Amino acid sequence: MVQHDIDLTVFQMRTWFPGRPMLQHDTYEGVRVVRYAVPQIPSKPHRFPKPTVYLNMLLAYHFGKWLIGDLLRETDLLHSVGIFPLGIIANRWAQSLGKPHVTQAIGTDLNVGLSQRHDMRIVRCWINGLSGVIGNSQALVDRFVSMYPQIEPVQVIYRGVDLAEFTPDNPPLGALATRPPVRFLFLGGFPRGHSAGDQATNAKGGLTVMRAWSAAEDRLIRADASLLIAGVNSDHAAMSAWRQTLQQPERVHLMGRLPAPEIPGYMRAADVVLCPSLAEGLPNVAMEAAASGCAVAGSDVGGIPETIIHGQTGLILQPDDLPAWSAALTDLADEPSRVAAMGRAGRQLMQSRFDSGNYAPALIKFYQRVLINVIRKA
Repeated sequence: MVQHDIDLTVFQMRTWFPGRPMLQHDTYEGVRVVRYAVPQIPSKPHRFPKPTVYLNMLLAYHFGKWLIGDLLRETDLLHSVGIFPLGIIANRWAQSLGKPHVTQAIGTDLNVGLSQRHDMRIVRCWINGLSGVIGNSQALVDRFVSMYPQIEPVQVIYRGVDLAEFTPDNPPLGALATRPPVRFLFLGGFPRGHSAGDQATNAKGGLTVMRAWSAAEDRLIRADASLLIAGVNSDHAAMSAWRQTLQQPERVHLMGRLPAPEIPGYMRAADVVLCPSLAEGLPNVAMEAAASGCAVAGSDVGGIPETIIHGQTGLILQPDDLPAWSAALTDLADEPSRVAAMGRAGRQLMQSRFDSGNYAPALIKFYQRVLINVIRKA
């Protein structure tokens, strides 16, 4: 039993991917949570033809309802993590069962998926009966409200960062650990099939980092700066070819995809983490970097600016503005003491606003708010 005397069972739906359990049960402060991983196209469904997306959603709806119908009937509230396509499917389940449904905007599900597929027949009028919306960032909340101003409540709830896992107090890892400041880290990786000059693959800003480093290399050498690039395909042949064009390629380390348990250590070895994305929801890497004591240089897109206080915990720059990013690299490389102060301030910001320990309590309060609204309207 929780606040307002609501005895609550929540059915939470996420997208399935290999390694994620299909069904989990948990309890938090008296709230029973059933987590179900919905088997559907798990990655970027907006890239598929509309008939394929429609068929996938239809199959997920009917198969899922058959598979978990009994669990759905026993729940008090449905919560879908991701609006498109999962939230569309979940809202149909909720309508058919007369259950309240909360959906959660996490990034491309709203900014790309729903925005591009809003005219599909299965998507039209999908908000009928929707009981509330959570956004992972204020930018996502604002975007949703601009599209569907009639829906309420709509609230930002930051998922936050694990401050015990991402901390400056544990040992560093990787090639940067033995380098002097200022050490830059980019973890965004590159899409498959990219080339060093292919602007179409610059979603995470990797090409921006490469070009900015090349343009500013003379000053970066004088400042004794170094760069580590990691993430999917960051060890691609195109990257190695670009590295060899540099005056001092030994200052740039290409690591490929890092094991998840090692990422905190790599962040602790860095002084500045770069988030030059062209589009975002709220990237975990920005919060994790600040929690690890790094300054963060990020693009003014999506929720990134919500994680940075410009000039205090890092820098906010225009996406793909090569002169601005080159200048930021050199300015930060020339001021290691300023960078260290930014890192300390970033850690404090994460402690005050982005502690992941606050996420579950905030969710429960939102669930309660939604159910109270439902009771009042009954």
